Amino acid sequence: MKNFKYIIALFTLIGFTSCSNDNETYATNGETIFRTGINIHGTVLQDISQSEIKKVHGCANCHGDNGKGKFRGGGDKQTGSITYYDLTNTSIYTPVYNDDLIKRFIDSETKSDNTHANTGVVYVMKETDKIDLINFLKTL
Repeated sequence: MKNFKYIIALFTLIGFTSCSNDNETYATNGETIFRTGINIHGTVLQDISQSEIKKVHGCANCHGDNGKGKFRGGGDKQTGSITYYDLTNTSIYTPVYNDDLIKRFIDSETKSDNTHANTGVVYVMKETDKIDLINFLKTL
């Protein structure tokens, strides 16, 4: 009877972990990174030791499925839009972001105006992952 309980517990655990969104892949590597924080090769792109937020998060967790930002935790402050259209909009950012400035932001949380952002999440991405993510942001 004890073995049966362990088997049930094991299948329950497998069921919970298989339902996790962290292992999902999407149409492109960029979309997979945006939604999960993991690339299509299964590499976790968040530096857990350097991040204030320890759980792996994709961009969508804070910026919403459409990248336009969302209210988090019942608060009254909305996260910013990270759609490529908004990042390159002169009425929102001066100077506007370009691909190189977005890469710099990913690497060091340095905004287009050279000030520091504190996102709470630090990513370490290969150049190809950054390019794929930026290309996905261009589709939002």
